[in-house]
Amino acid sequence: MIDAPRPGFMRSFRITVAFLLLAFLAFLPVVFIAVPDPDVAYAIIAAYIFFAVLVIYAPLTTFLRGHSIRSIASSIAVSGGYFYVPFPIPAEFGYVTVVRRAEGLHRSFSIQRSQDFSRHPLLPEAHLIVIDRHGNGKIMLPGYRLSGKYDGILILFFVPYYAVEFEKTRLTVQSINDIAEVFLQPSDFGFNGYLRASLSRGVGADAYISWKGSDVVQFLAVSGQVETIHYPTIAEPTIIVTHEDYLRPELLANALGVDVLVQGTGSFFVTLRVRFPMEEDLYDSTQIWISSRAGGLS
Repeated sequence: MIDAPRPGFMRSFRITVAFLLLAFLAFLPVVFIAVPDPDVAYAIIAAYIFFAVLVIYAPLTTFLRGHSIRSIASSIAVSGGYFYVPFPIPAEFGYVTVVRRAEGLHRSFSIQRSQDFSRHPLLPEAHLIVIDRHGNGKIMLPGYRLSGKYDGILILFFVPYYAVEFEKTRLTVQSINDIAEVFLQPSDFGFNGYLRASLSRGVGADAYISWKGSDVVQFLAVSGQVETIHYPTIAEPTIIVTHEDYLRPELLANALGVDVLVQGTGSFFVTLRVRFPMEEDLYDSTQIWISSRAGGLS
């Protein structure tokens, strides 16, 4: 669940409403005493009410959205390879895309079909999550955008069951007194491997994954000698409930408990780097292709 109102929100909201109400009750007799013309007095009171509505509208909307998000999130159950809610909700199924760069944030929802949402198979589908530590990146996730009573709420999901193909499975960086190697092999739902390094002049070796359309990198291993590699980072099927106005890369990263994430389907690169203090770093890289593996939850 992303960006429901913070704890203590209702207390602050109630204090604001109480203050505005008390101010109105104190203000009301003063207006009629100080302003002899009833039309002018009523105009002043109407202006005050309009101002009060403006003050409470945004926090009230936030609270109501948060309540709806919590209501939907608490009603979702997973069973028999499906996730479902106990009642059908008007919705559209498609892909949400969120891109955040230094110049701004862009959101879109590509509709594939309109239908009531009551249940959906929790199966692997194409998706992409690329987020750097500054909250920039790209999200592309399948799911539902609800309408009616729950207008704008998103139920998104991804199932990280991957089939991986490698351009090559061994990366090597070697100089006169240094050698570092990465060995990769497919696993049931991603890939594993290890980084091995014996360095003399080099100050460190690391392996990282990057998406072909981004310069965001996620480190898979940082080694002095031997480090194991396991991919993906988020290995369990995940359901995300939020509002379309709240979905941002940094908030998704917080919800998933990560600072940086490069995960999904498509074309990626795994790179081995050896760092030197007074020289240029040395690299070896391989392209990998990640697709959704057939099958889902049993």
